[in-house]
Amino acid sequence: MKTSTLAKITGFGAIFVSVSCYYMNQKIQEAAKNRPCYSEAVELLKRHEKALDSLGNPVRFGGLRWSKRRVNYLDHCTCRWEIPVIGIKEAGTLHVQGRKVEDSWHLSLELELEGSNETYSIYEDPLCYSSHEQLKT
Repeated sequence: MKTSTLAKITGFGAIFVSVSCYYMNQKIQEAAKNRPCYSEAVELLKRHEKALDSLGNPVRFGGLRWSKRRVNYLDHCTCRWEIPVIGIKEAGTLHVQGRKVEDSWHLSLELELEGSNETYSIYEDPLCYSSHEQLKT
């Protein structure tokens, strides 16, 4: 086989793998954003006037970085995320921790702004930090 043919196969293979990875990442991001805990966290931030004033409307939410597995984690009863948030005045990170108890999510949200080094406690549910053993008693 000619070297030019091998180069073409390698090039098209690399493009195929790159597009496939991008597509899968988009599908994973979409699935995460459709989870009740994500949409509830977004709504809680949108109701916090002081944080919105600091960020500046409109606010956009970035994608989750699943390569940071210790930071961004989701299973059937626990979530922990760092969601990039960008407004017209400021950018930051929305730290979300949550625990599902029975059929509802209990969340704790904190917004950390990059430029001003300010941190806002957006919402805190005490059940968010409770362990399963404590919840059963």
